[in-house]
Amino acid sequence: MGKKNKSGRLEMAEVNKVFDILNNESDFIGVLIGTSFLDVSLENLLRSKFRKKSSIVDELLNPNKGILGNIGGRAAISYSLELISKSDYQDLITILNIRNMFAHKPRMLDFSDDDVIVYCKKLKAPDQVTTPETVELYKLPRPRFFIAIAMLWARIGLKEAELSQTLTPLAAALAGYELSD
Repeated sequence: MGKKNKSGRLEMAEVNKVFDILNNESDFIGVLIGTSFLDVSLENLLRSKFRKKSSIVDELLNPNKGILGNIGGRAAISYSLELISKSDYQDLITILNIRNMFAHKPRMLDFSDDDVIVYCKKLKAPDQVTTPETVELYKLPRPRFFIAIAMLWARIGLKEAELSQTLTPLAAALAGYELSD
């Protein structure tokens, strides 16, 4: 996904690149990168919970052949271990469904597709931060999808920081610290 530091987390510069992609690239690229970003975040969350420096954990989380090598499995076990809420789990599965539509349809999709709109309306995270200024914006599928990505990433990162007792880039930013790359 990008350059990681010694803890396995993405460097802050890589995080900034991801959000630049989400804001500026095509719907297709944004959906694939945004979902991948959440997948890496869930992997880091699980690594903070599981046994450290274990080849078995590496096998479980291996994206090519591991039982927990994909976002669906990682979301399910994170929910089962009470690392994420039911609402966040449901949003992750909705995002995975949207990603699969973009990746596996025989035609290029965008956020104007009727099926994509239906799935985006199911996302709950954006409703938790809607203000009078953003209520209309978050009804639109693209902003709704990407604010859900950002919110889930923040929640997963904060939980990871709590478990590992270290600062993720997000936790550092929220605490007012600057991390060097």
